[in-house]
Amino acid sequence: MDSLSVLPFILDTGCLLDFGSGGGLPGIPIAIMKPDLRIDLLEATRMKCLFLKEMVKVLELNSVAVIHSRSENLVIQPKYKQRYGRITARAVAPLPSLWASTCELLSTDGKLIAFKGPEYESEKSVPVESGIELKVQEVKLPIIEGKRVFVMVNHVSRET
Repeated sequence: MDSLSVLPFILDTGCLLDFGSGGGLPGIPIAIMKPDLRIDLLEATRMKCLFLKEMVKVLELNSVAVIHSRSENLVIQPKYKQRYGRITARAVAPLPSLWASTCELLSTDGKLIAFKGPEYESEKSVPVESGIELKVQEVKLPIIEGKRVFVMVNHVSRET
């Protein structure tokens, strides 16, 4: 349910990067619910990548690719620059580090969607550079009666 709570903020088509995918959350549940969306699962750990590849194969998720790499290697490859309309990140890094690692991968109108918990208050007060917009959205989780906080960051203006 937690992974699917992000669906209202995800595009139906285009490309999404699940940054630091780990066990495939939220990328794999999103792929199941949005089959027309191209999803790349970025993971630096080889064993986790092997697991993700097996899950993609077993679930027949034809629009999902597993990328075994670190973000700093991804951003220097031209094919990934400004490729993604949405980037999700769940339990990966503090917001300033996360933004620094992903901002070049976002399309001109793309958004980074960081899954955050109760600690988000300290992160949302982090000063952001000019030309950046930060929005906090709280979502109630059904069944488990919890809440999820999404911190969404995007470029307000970008020279291309």
